[in-house]
Amino acid sequence: EELLERYKDDMRVWHIGGFSLQNSLIEDSYRFSRLIPIWGWATWRRSWNKYEIDMNGFDPKEERIYSYFGRYSNDVKETFKQHLLNNVNTWDTQWAFTCVKNGALSIIPKKSLIKNIGFGADATHTLSHDKVNSNIQNSDLKFPLTHSDINDLNNIAILDEQYLSVFYKKTFFSQIKSKIKKVISWIK
Repeated sequence: EELLERYKDDMRVWHIGGFSLQNSLIEDSYRFSRLIPIWGWATWRRSWNKYEIDMNGFDPKEERIYSYFGRYSNDVKETFKQHLLNNVNTWDTQWAFTCVKNGALSIIPKKSLIKNIGFGADATHTLSHDKVNSNIQNSDLKFPLTHSDINDLNNIAILDEQYLSVFYKKTFFSQIKSKIKKVISWIK
């Protein structure tokens, strides 16, 4: 609530996330990011009104995708493409696209404030407990908040790169583990 009020008129900030992988990397209570973590999030009507469910104007050559996601931009482009081909049934891809297209920033907390319990056989998208984020523990936010510098774009880029590195490293090993389990189950 405090950040919704603080940034309500700052047109650079579009998204406040409650999920984080960077417990030890952030000195302040939160940081600014070009990433859009969707678990436990909030936004303003001014931003949501620009939501593009059909992702009009997606261009895989768009430089902003590379400037946002660096060496991981091909993974992001592929996610966008898969959505456009109707191979992904979700709403968050379009929200991420909308934010990237508009040069938006998000807020990521120092520690994850939420724990996603929606993993398992009854889940819509996260059927396996082996997914990268299924074991992230939630923490409390300490007050008063210490505020991050929105103008430190170099630090934003460095921390985003570290965040993506942790995410894709965990995803990579999670995928390998999952594939090994499948092979073992086929052998039995």
